[in-house]
Amino acid sequence: MTDKPSTILVVDDTPQNLRLLQKILSDQAYDVRLANGGKAAFVAELPDLILLDPSS
Repeated sequence: MTDKPSTILVVDDTPQNLRLLQKILSDQAYDVRLANGGKAAFVAELPDLILLDPSS
């Protein structure tokens, strides 16, 4: 059995925020997915956690 890393979807309309959060979370061994807005956040496979900027 393999330990699959938890998946985190980060949704923010500010590219700098996305890059920063991707770096921080990836360094902690999370599988990070990025979306630059609410519409882009719709994905086929649900993540374990969603971090959402309320204005996105």
